[in-house]
Amino acid sequence: MIRGGRAGYDRPRVLAAARRASTLELFQLAGLRPGMRCVDLGCGSGDVTLDIAALAGPGGWVAGIDMDQAKLEFARQAARERGLANVAFEAADVSQWTGPGEYDFVYCRFLLQHLASPAGLLRQMWDAVRPGGVLAVEDADLEGLFCDPDNAGFSFYRRMYLEVLARNGGDPTCARRLARYFRETGIPAPAMRLLQGVNAGGDAKAMPLLTLYAIADAIVSSGLAAAAEVTAAIENLRAFTTDPDTLISDPRIFQVWARRGTGDATAVPQEGTSRPHHQAVVQPPVACGTGTAIAESSAPEEDPLTTEAPTGRPPAQPLTSASAQTRLFCSQRLARAAPQ
Repeated sequence: MIRGGRAGYDRPRVLAAARRASTLELFQLAGLRPGMRCVDLGCGSGDVTLDIAALAGPGGWVAGIDMDQAKLEFARQAARERGLANVAFEAADVSQWTGPGEYDFVYCRFLLQHLASPAGLLRQMWDAVRPGGVLAVEDADLEGLFCDPDNAGFSFYRRMYLEVLARNGGDPTCARRLARYFRETGIPAPAMRLLQGVNAGGDAKAMPLLTLYAIADAIVSSGLAAAAEVTAAIENLRAFTTDPDTLISDPRIFQVWARRGTGDATAVPQEGTSRPHHQAVVQPPVACGTGTAIAESSAPEEDPLTTEAPTGRPPAQPLTSASAQTRLFCSQRLARAAPQ
């Protein structure tokens, strides 16, 4: 439902920059460390995958899995530019993915909301966690979106995104049920954080605008609104977004994670059937706590990948700020945003 290719690559890069600090905090809390074998499902632009690769270090590795071949090619190029040899990107349908007992760290972000059976994939992800390993998930409860003052373009975006997501088999509120899905899947004692930021500027404030542009074709093709109505809403939201006296919130973001005990049973590959860590196996999927609310602002935070690490690992090359991307994306693409 969201545009792919080059245009689809720009938006997740901005998203990665806007959410990077809280995601790196999750990795620290969940226990991502050097030497781990990792997988990032629904990796999109691959920016988070590359951060995982930097944290896993040369003794570990990470596989990024996504359906969009164009995005993956851009991600491979970014990995080469950063000199990261411990990462591989593979194209696969995540709902058909499996990797029993192969990973120390299994992760996805903003993926489960797009699936008709998020609990089914969650079970597959847990089966992939080795004893002592970690499953970590981030997703968004989109009903928590708000702005101030009220704005017609933002209201249109909020209404349309929830409707398009639901019509395409997704669940705009699945994030609030993640802890329950963990427990129902047999994953013990999940830890959880709830985060929501509010933004007067910066990349995070631009996300609704970029998302509305990205789903414009889906809105029109679904018959939810005419092309002219979508274009008017984009223009209205763009003016609102660039006004420094307005506020736009993030969705409510749930981070949930759990560690598999060293004595827990887990599916393991049969002898002689091992595969490269980056190769996706396609087979039918298995059907299938409490936390502290944390208020976050959009103020810059210390980057744990560019500061001295207590473990002695070398710092990773930082991501470039996406602010220039946001301005370019809005000026060059949204100025001619009439859906095709």
